Amino acid sequence: MVNAQAQALWPGTKQIEKDLFLVELALETDRRVISLNEKQRKQFSQLAKQIPDLSAILWLNPDGEDVPAWLRNSAPDDPQYRLDP
Repeated sequence: MVNAQAQALWPGTKQIEKDLFLVELALETDRRVISLNEKQRKQFSQLAKQIPDLSAILWLNPDGEDVPAWLRNSAPDDPQYRLDP
């Protein structure tokens, strides 16, 4: 679903293909992604301007966040982690 929309809207789809499966799985499950890749996060945030479903995803970088504490706290839906455009 997102892959087809991304290909239609984003000329640089090849750049995000590596992590696209993470986003699609997140949309099908708990809307959470834990990844070190800030470049991909920024690209998905840009894509969220055209695919609103992506704005529901929470993306945490374990390099800058206390992910174990977040998970122990039931991975709350904190707006600061959203892929908001």
